[in-house]
Amino acid sequence: MIAAIDNGLHGGIVAIDEGMQVVYQSRTPTMSNGGKRIFDINGMICVLDGLKDLGVSSVILEEARPMRTKGDTAVTAFSVGYGFGVWTALLVAENLPYSVVPPRTWQAVCKGVPGQDTKERSIALCKLELPTLDLQPGRCTTDHDGLADAGCMCLYGLRTRKISEQVQELTKGIRR
Repeated sequence: MIAAIDNGLHGGIVAIDEGMQVVYQSRTPTMSNGGKRIFDINGMICVLDGLKDLGVSSVILEEARPMRTKGDTAVTAFSVGYGFGVWTALLVAENLPYSVVPPRTWQAVCKGVPGQDTKERSIALCKLELPTLDLQPGRCTTDHDGLADAGCMCLYGLRTRKISEQVQELTKGIRR
């Protein structure tokens, strides 16, 4: 079983089994602090405890990078870096094996999927390959791209794991 974390304030956490069935999903735990959303660290710990209880063998954490896009501010960049740092620290504290994967790397699973941008493509891919992933949880009226991104990271993780296992099988007995 593999899990993935889109570490943004509006991110998501998804876990899937080897048969590509969604076994866990959650939006990033947040809480209100004077009218603005902040990370709920106790909630994040509960999420990771739940993943351990499910038997998750590894976690993919999306690498956070500062990006210059229209409308981004220093506050946005700080929030992204803060979320990445908190998730990293909690994964280490919970002793969960994890790997950090850049967005462009995991987004390769979306290659050829129709859509205007990476968010649309990840939503489309999840609807196709992970139909049990609820992209509109709770009172959401639009698809949650953080959950879709986490779902696609899980697909990336399963595919790379299978390739790695195939390579190991093929290279058994080959002397180096």
